[in-house]
Amino acid sequence: MHTEVSSTLRKRWRSIRVLPLRIRASPIVRYCSGDVGVQAMPPKEAFLAGRNSAHRALDLDDTLAEAHGTMGHVCMHLYEWRKAKKEFDRALQLNPNHVHCLYFAYYLAFNGYPDESINEIDRALQLDPLSLPTNRSMAELLYFAGRHGESISLFKKCIEMQEHPLAHVQVGRVYEHLERYEEALAEFSIARKLAKNSPETGASIAHLFAVSGKPEEARILLQELESMAGREYVSAYDFALVHAALGDKKEAFEWLDRAYEIHDAWMIYLTVDPRWKPFRSDPKYIEMVERIGLPQPL
Repeated sequence: MHTEVSSTLRKRWRSIRVLPLRIRASPIVRYCSGDVGVQAMPPKEAFLAGRNSAHRALDLDDTLAEAHGTMGHVCMHLYEWRKAKKEFDRALQLNPNHVHCLYFAYYLAFNGYPDESINEIDRALQLDPLSLPTNRSMAELLYFAGRHGESISLFKKCIEMQEHPLAHVQVGRVYEHLERYEEALAEFSIARKLAKNSPETGASIAHLFAVSGKPEEARILLQELESMAGREYVSAYDFALVHAALGDKKEAFEWLDRAYEIHDAWMIYLTVDPRWKPFRSDPKYIEMVERIGLPQPL
């Protein structure tokens, strides 16, 4: 009887396990869902719904590795880092060959372990070397670790495997970081077309304009994003980044405070996102990292 119940439960969990997350609240989950810049409910609400769904599944069967992995993922976005680590450990103990090792790789990166993070994602690639989400994640983690050439090569490989707006956005950010601005703009423009003018792609171009000496163009796009925010969710984290790049420090940290309060999904990237590097010595940045519960970046 227990076997039949567990089998039924596992089938049901496969269909609901990421339902709250597939509301497109999380950058990591978007690697699996293939979405860019879409948000259907406030982030915190989505993550709390995800935690509740995982709790219900685990109350019925504590051996569901996928539920523990999802719980760990959601706990990161709720800034519950000890709980996240516990859930990831349990998930990997139950099934070391599942996608939650991808989430755990991000956990390691956010907590200051870039080499271990890449080792973890490499293990996932060995399990499924043709997985686009895992290859894109590896490319992004290489970017965070400062291994830019490897990151660009892998993003290009991903684009060859399948044209995808997220890969264009991410490789564009690597080019921007390297001050290869024309190449960055080309990638962002492709992503914007593929993603049908999504807020995220618009914010990426606005940030690029701001750092490359085109503040007027950046502010025009910023106004467009503000207008879009009346119709759909536009990331508070993205607003913060654009204002920061424009030198609007007060506005940048006000938006970052807002992003923290609503658990904007990008907030857990604060210590690894190179675009914040100029602000890492700023007391407000240091305080925000402490509030999230992460170690200060080196």
